[in-house]
Amino acid sequence: MNLREIAYFLAVVEEGSISRAAVRLHLTQPPLSLAIAKLERELDVTLLIRTYRGIEPTEAGHYLVGAGRRLLNEAERIEDRLRALGAGRAGRVRIATGPIMTWDYLPPRLAELNAQAPDVEVELVDPPSFAIAELVRRGEVDLGIAATADVTRIAHRERGELRIEPIAQMGLYVGVPRALADRDLPLPLTDLADQTWLLPQGTPEYPGVDVIAEDAWRAAGMPPPRVRWVATPQTAVPLVAAGMGISLLPQSFQNERNGVYTVQSDPPVRPLTVAAIWTPMSDGDALVQRMLAILRDDRRPRYALPPSAGSR
Repeated sequence: MNLREIAYFLAVVEEGSISRAAVRLHLTQPPLSLAIAKLERELDVTLLIRTYRGIEPTEAGHYLVGAGRRLLNEAERIEDRLRALGAGRAGRVRIATGPIMTWDYLPPRLAELNAQAPDVEVELVDPPSFAIAELVRRGEVDLGIAATADVTRIAHRERGELRIEPIAQMGLYVGVPRALADRDLPLPLTDLADQTWLLPQGTPEYPGVDVIAEDAWRAAGMPPPRVRWVATPQTAVPLVAAGMGISLLPQSFQNERNGVYTVQSDPPVRPLTVAAIWTPMSDGDALVQRMLAILRDDRRPRYALPPSAGSR
C-alpha cells in the first residue's frame, strides 16, 4: 500500500463512482479499477461494495477512509516541512554575536529573517568577540557575527578553516558623560588625554576597540592615556554615566537620560569591521545562507564613520 493508492481509494469513496473518480484524477477508468483491486489484494480485504446508491466503503473501507486521510494530511505536512527546510524557511539557526552587536545592528536583520521565514527559530549567544570563531569551528553555533579592528588578521589566523566575510562597518564615537558633551565638536582627542579610557580588551589574534583607540591616540599625536579594562562596551556605559571615564561606543549606545553621549572626535576614530563567520559545511545550509543574504543586503541600514559634526 502506498500513498497514491490511498489517494485513489479516497477519490472513489468521495465521488461514489469509479468513473467520476477517474475524471477527477485525470485517469481512464480501467487503470483506476485495477489500482483499487490491487490494493484490496495486498490488504486481503474488501474495501468497496456496489449498492443502489453507488460505490460505498465496507467496514474496513470506512477505517481506511479515516486513517488514509490522516496519512495523506501528515504526508503533506511532512512534504511542506521538508521543502521549507530545504528553502531555509524553517528550522533553527544558532548565532553567536558580540555584545556590541545586539543593541542596534542585529535587531533589524533578525526582523527581516522573521518576515521572510516566521517559522525559523533563532538561538542567540553573546560571547566575547574573540570567542566567536571558536564556537563556529566547534559546531556549537551555525553563524558568527563579530566586530573587529582587523578582519584580515582573523582570516589569516583561521587559514581557510572558516569562511570570514566583511559585511558592514560600525562607526565608533567617543562616549562621554554630560560634563564633556557640551564642549565644541568635534572633540579633540588631545583634550581627553587626562581622561580614563574604559575599553574592552581584545587579543592579538582578534583585535578590537582597544587597537582602534591606540591608532586614534597615535594619529592625534598624544601619549597613551590611562586605560581601565572592562568586560564589554555595555559595562563601560554606566561607568561613563557616572563620570568615571570615557569610552569608544557605537552611536546607539547614547542614552541622554542616563547621561551618556556619543560625540565625534578629531581626528575621527576609524570604524570596526563587522564580519560574518561560518564553516564551509554551511555553504549548503539554506537557512545559514538566507541569513547571510540578509546580512549582505545593502538596502538595510549599514554602519559607517560617524558624521563630521558628531552626535549628541
